[in-house]
Amino acid sequence: MLRVVMPLLIVFLLAGVALAVFLLTSNIDNMSMPSTSRTDALQSDIKATGTKIAVSATGVSLDNMVDNRFARCQYFIIIIDPGTMQFEALRNPYTAITRDAGISAARMLLEEGVQVVITEIIGPNAFDTLSGAGIQVFSGGGGSVRDAIQGYNEGQLDPITAPTTP
Repeated sequence: MLRVVMPLLIVFLLAGVALAVFLLTSNIDNMSMPSTSRTDALQSDIKATGTKIAVSATGVSLDNMVDNRFARCQYFIIIIDPGTMQFEALRNPYTAITRDAGISAARMLLEEGVQVVITEIIGPNAFDTLSGAGIQVFSGGGGSVRDAIQGYNEGQLDPITAPTTP
């Protein structure tokens, strides 16, 4: 039982710390907006401030396809500045592990300072870790990383509000 409880306690502790940091650094004015415009306002803030966006990807360039699998994607393309499309490619070292790949990948992105994730399929552990830390997750599969970022910048991506796989 302790094997199950300890990792969960660690996840909740990390999520709580990340959420506290997010709340302390977020724009409080947006929190009072109606929910339909909150996502648009947060996307505008992210574009204006150059917040980091992670996209699950099949390769190391903006022209590679979005990898639909969050935890098992080969790379995360980290968009440092959505305006200039400055990016870095981060290899996902958790693709082959048998347990906790989603949590591990989510923690790695938290350490990178990512505040938005674009993917398609995300499990409950990864989703809870990201959303608990205040990270927004958007659906953006079916095209290139460049297409996904363009769709995000234009407000065309749908938010993922719950895990998409059990």
